[in-house]
Amino acid sequence: MTEPQKIRLINILKKSFLFDGVEEERVEGFASSKGIVQKTFSNGEVVENSLSPCLSFVMEGCVRVFGQNQGKEVLLNTLFEGDAFGFARLFCREDTSVSKIVSKGTSKVCFIPFKDVERLVSCDGKVAVNYISFLSEKIRFLNGKIGQYTAKSGEIRLVKYLLSLNKNDDGIVTLNMPMSRLASHLGVSRATLYRSMDELENEGYIERKEKNKIKIINLKQSAVAN
Repeated sequence: MTEPQKIRLINILKKSFLFDGVEEERVEGFASSKGIVQKTFSNGEVVENSLSPCLSFVMEGCVRVFGQNQGKEVLLNTLFEGDAFGFARLFCREDTSVSKIVSKGTSKVCFIPFKDVERLVSCDGKVAVNYISFLSEKIRFLNGKIGQYTAKSGEIRLVKYLLSLNKNDDGIVTLNMPMSRLASHLGVSRATLYRSMDELENEGYIERKEKNKIKIINLKQSAVAN
């Protein structure tokens, strides 16, 4: 890297999660590694480098992160100047990327070899804690997303099950199995099943009667039924 590129990288690293609270000398030494590579990408070009795995920082412009959903590319995130990517797979045994990074407009990306990051994490406890904290926050965020998806999935399965039951003249259906078996039948936990039942009742789609009796009010109009 040229001296201006090095200075630019140092300024970005100082603001990154990795060097929060770390001495400036450590940042400057890290940025002086001869293995660091900076590349420029044009609009629509896939951001990749021969350094794999590596930690990458967006130096200029922005890049977009795409994932796969049922065979289609889905935009997951847009990263701007100073943002990092590649941290999740850096210490994985399986070096396989589950996403694709694409440049939006002209962008510049800095690639830092795994060996440099490994050496830094091994030598500086503060950097190691920063890295672990960053990944822990990501895991917590993803767990929350999974919980939201699971809850919604539970509602959808419950709605489809209730609509499959025969109603009497009053619009009441009778569950043909206890809640524990129903949860297993729907492939959800009992807690998820009870939350889904509460949610449908609170929104006015059903009304729970005596044991195993549920009155269907306007279940077909529910958002999860569509």
